[in-house]
Amino acid sequence: MSLFDLKTVLAGGTPAHTPYTVYGSMIKDRRNPDWQQLFERGLLIIDHDHDMICCREEGVTWSEERSGSPGAERVVQRKTTPIGVIEQVYECGRKVRHWLANPDDYRVMAWIMRHTTVELHAELWEKASFDLGNKGLVIPVGYHTITKTAEGDEHRRDEATRSPLQKINVDWAGTEQFCMDVGSELPELFDLYNAGVDFFTRLNNAFAACPAPYIKYLENLTISMIGTRRYEELLLPVYDKAADVLDPAGKKLMVHFDGELQAIAPAISRGRFHIIESLTEPPEGNMLYDECRAAWPGKVLWGNLNLGCYSLLPDELRAEVRGRLERAGRQGFALEISEYLPDNWRLSLPIVLDEVEK
Repeated sequence: MSLFDLKTVLAGGTPAHTPYTVYGSMIKDRRNPDWQQLFERGLLIIDHDHDMICCREEGVTWSEERSGSPGAERVVQRKTTPIGVIEQVYECGRKVRHWLANPDDYRVMAWIMRHTTVELHAELWEKASFDLGNKGLVIPVGYHTITKTAEGDEHRRDEATRSPLQKINVDWAGTEQFCMDVGSELPELFDLYNAGVDFFTRLNNAFAACPAPYIKYLENLTISMIGTRRYEELLLPVYDKAADVLDPAGKKLMVHFDGELQAIAPAISRGRFHIIESLTEPPEGNMLYDECRAAWPGKVLWGNLNLGCYSLLPDELRAEVRGRLERAGRQGFALEISEYLPDNWRLSLPIVLDEVEK
């Protein structure tokens, strides 16, 4: 396995060996001899970039209040704008209030989206890629947001790139609030969605101008939360609009779909993205790789091996990996660790490498 194999796969070609990759964020110490041995055998690193694109929330003030004792701390984060304030709250490290809890919150967040600028710093991606070398790829999966404090300092947060509806769902509203608001068709939600589409266009224009060949949307899609109709109405058009910008620039767009996809399989086939990443077979997903091939013959599949597989006995794990490789085929297919690093990685990852090397 080699970086050339992975690039061949991502272009839709057939590699000499099926690539096997791991998210770099899962590796605590890359100098660890155990990791070094795996890299020498061909395990590739996928680093995710948040530095290249800087988004600045203009006219917004950030503040943070902390109270309580260590281990029982309460943290209140606020964004203050000319039209109102939004806040999110953590207690004992757990988020107990999301940014969006009522219609006024949606209006404030829409104002923030419309007053957020986008800056490209391509040299930061180039440096990260140079540092990683032939050990893997640096893929933009987000950006960082800068908000000024009342003292004039800059507060930085790393953000995941998601389509506008998924940004509201995953990052801002929380599951319960989002399901209630999208189900009742809250007008303020859809106004925020439209503001998000405008911001997303500016973001994709920056991606189109950057040197990175691959762009990832970390969608974390749960189709039962939005439904098939809204996927077609609110996500597919956004992918189309992004492709209008990214395709002419030669970018390969990938979406992180790690859940159940059978209900939207026909719609996915029409999606103008090239790569479905973190694609997971049952029980987390509900489609086998040969079913995915039949449903989406023109798309590259980057499959996540379920965490439960790594706890199988060695011979069972070998058989499981062989079965997946046979179902997926070699053309346009890579295998990865994209959700959780197994506790027994020192023992299980070499077994997977044995199989993909054959």
